[in-house]
Amino acid sequence: MARNPSELLRDRLAEAIGGREKALSVEKASGGRFQRKRLQSWIDGETSPPVDELVEFAKFLGKEPSYFLISKAEDTVGVPKLDVRAAAGGGAINNVLKTEETREFPLWMLQKLTKTARGKPARLSLIRAAGDSMEPLIRSGALLLVDETARDPRSSPKPENLWDHTDVYIFLEGDQLRVKRLHVDPKGATIALSENSAYRPEILRRQDFKVLGRVIWWDNRL
Repeated sequence: MARNPSELLRDRLAEAIGGREKALSVEKASGGRFQRKRLQSWIDGETSPPVDELVEFAKFLGKEPSYFLISKAEDTVGVPKLDVRAAAGGGAINNVLKTEETREFPLWMLQKLTKTARGKPARLSLIRAAGDSMEPLIRSGALLLVDETARDPRSSPKPENLWDHTDVYIFLEGDQLRVKRLHVDPKGATIALSENSAYRPEILRRQDFKVLGRVIWWDNRL
């Protein structure tokens, strides 16, 4: 039987950190990036480390992120990585959408990202971004995790904090697969917004585009 992911995470963190004295040395070695009290709260289960911080912490320790997240194969979900790039700019033509490879993600992480309480998370896929219109938020070449069941910008989840970006979507416009922030104004018009100020907002014509999914996570380093 698979272990509870939360218990596994706390055990692995305790093993990696090694106690309060070691936590203090980690704080000093990281230049204060990983504070002792915060590390201890992770171990005690008082707070849950954000996924991006956990990945950074694993890299700091010289470990793979999966060390903290995975115990058995049934604790993971294979997500297909499509051989395609979504343009963060003017658009890139993609004629064939095929699976390039499959990457394993921790089930608990996907459930949290998709707000799924039990069972397997929503239909997901991975693609690469291309272009600079979403920089510095999403860099060219970033790996994007897309929830293909979330296709209505009007139902975007409300951000829980300033670092949440719940309005980034992948959409098809003609033969161009694109990634932008999508907002629907009171009159029903869909507006595509870029992070890069060099790109102006665009009003999308309803008949010319199709939303393929919401970007729920990305990594600019992978």
